[in-house]
Amino acid sequence: ATPGGGGNKPFDNDCVAEGSAEEKRRIELHKNAPGGAGGWFCVYGESPKPHITIRSYRVTGCEGPKEQTVTVDVENKGACE
Repeated sequence: ATPGGGGNKPFDNDCVAEGSAEEKRRIELHKNAPGGAGGWFCVYGESPKPHITIRSYRVTGCEGPKEQTVTVDVENKGACE
């Protein structure tokens, strides 16, 4: 966050539903970012079992694929205490 309470995130929330219009919009924004800016966001899905995927986009000039993903299964540890 920046001084004065402002933030530097382009979205209110970094996690969106898998297959949603918002996921598709963010993919296009990251792939077509001016100047090849990088970034990431979180995607949650329910099938075949609950999981979270981090979609990360490298800045222009980095070696390797433009997009990388990491997916983990969600483990329900019970209620917060």
